[in-house]
Amino acid sequence: MNRSEVTTAAIESHGLARDFRHTRAVDDLNLHVPKGEIYGFLGPNGAGKTTTLKILAGLISPTAGKAIVASEEIRPGTSSLDLRRRVGFLEEEPRFYPWMGARESLVFVGRLFGLEPQVAAVRADGLLEAVGLADRSGHKIKGFSRGMRQRLGIAQALVGDPEVLLLDEPASALDPIGRKEILGLIASLRGQATIVMSSHVLDDVQRVAGWVGVIRRGRLLTQGPLSTLLGRFTRPAYRLDIGGPAERSRVSRALAAESWCVEVLEEGSGLKIVVEDQMIAESRMPSLLAESAAPLQGFRAVTPTLEDVFLQLIGDEDARATRESATRTAERGARSAERGAR
Repeated sequence: MNRSEVTTAAIESHGLARDFRHTRAVDDLNLHVPKGEIYGFLGPNGAGKTTTLKILAGLISPTAGKAIVASEEIRPGTSSLDLRRRVGFLEEEPRFYPWMGARESLVFVGRLFGLEPQVAAVRADGLLEAVGLADRSGHKIKGFSRGMRQRLGIAQALVGDPEVLLLDEPASALDPIGRKEILGLIASLRGQATIVMSSHVLDDVQRVAGWVGVIRRGRLLTQGPLSTLLGRFTRPAYRLDIGGPAERSRVSRALAAESWCVEVLEEGSGLKIVVEDQMIAESRMPSLLAESAAPLQGFRAVTPTLEDVFLQLIGDEDARATRESATRTAERGARSAERGAR
């Protein structure tokens, strides 16, 4: 990490590890989560994200190493009640007593945190308003949609007014409207608490996170400000929209022969050109295209994405599995929306 990237941390871990029988789920993990940030915690399925979040929440103990979360130290064999009061945790599928109403459930949790009844009631009302469920405060949770339960889960995680909020796949399996609402809610909490958000939907993280960490097989591959990682792990790229297959093939071969061109990828009816030197590429491409006499329909620079970073770090196989998982998530969300419309 660059010296300019060192900031006051709400979460730090040093050599953090967790074993389950013969499997090491978290391995020598060294996290640095800046205070007040939204930190996107990424990795393929089975990378150790959920295990890490549960350690940071004080729900399970590490096998080795230590972590400091909201000024509380976590070591093997320790589990602090005070830590759980200062950290909010949302599991991927939050669970409630379905026969309770939304307000009743939050008041109940507030009482478990030691709040006086009137204080817990005021807190519940404020949180229901914040997550957009004020008009459902008296409704039984068993009738809530998946998106409503996710919002109520975030409200529940905020009951204790935590310094740190840990969210495990907060927008998982939601329809596009539900995902947008949850991401907007998370973004609105920036600065109120330090948020660590795990997800395999990379676009979601890029929309709200300022910092990102990537984990694979329990080990941290990289972390830092999103803008820094985009600059470090991606190369300049351009999109060319060209007439037909023959013209695209001819232009592709011409570009691939240039020393400044890293690779040429076919994307639908166009080409994505990844380059080593942006200035040389921009000076040479117009003449190459003119020489090819190909019917150019569009030309633009491609904005680097978190998926590009992920591909560089994780590799094609794991990245493909992550994309497939994200696709399944979107499909479940679409099915959920369809059921809700019936």
